[in-house]
Amino acid sequence: MTEGNNQGTGTGTGAGTGAGAGAGAGAGAIPAFKPKKSVALSGVVAGNTALCTVGKSGNDLHYRGFDILDLAEKCEFEEVAYLLIHEKLPTQTELTNYKKKLRSMRGLPSILKNVLELIPAAAHPMDVLRTGCSAPSEPFFPKAMGTT
Repeated sequence: MTEGNNQGTGTGTGAGTGAGAGAGAGAGAIPAFKPKKSVALSGVVAGNTALCTVGKSGNDLHYRGFDILDLAEKCEFEEVAYLLIHEKLPTQTELTNYKKKLRSMRGLPSILKNVLELIPAAAHPMDVLRTGCSAPSEPFFPKAMGTT
């Protein structure tokens, strides 16, 4: 077992090992290596889902049975989103249609664009985000946002 995969019972203490073993407690001392302790809730089921499995064979994550490392290497964002929603990877036609659908939902109402353009360029991004989220609410733009 390697140091990076310390998934055992955690019986070792790590005392007296590592680069700093035996070094004084001075300001420049390197702390001793401490192996990763086992997680207290390791193996305890927190919930069941059909979307993903975590740690089925170690430190892995699968979406609908597909290893996320494979998905990240071979798939586009929209393919993974389709997989999560529709329980299967899309065909080329399904992917093309799904991308068109997502693109059609990305637009912003012109009144909201106008509000966002009035925010100073130096404004903090969180302020812009907050304004963008709260501006469409009922009291501000009920008719313009199409909520009447």
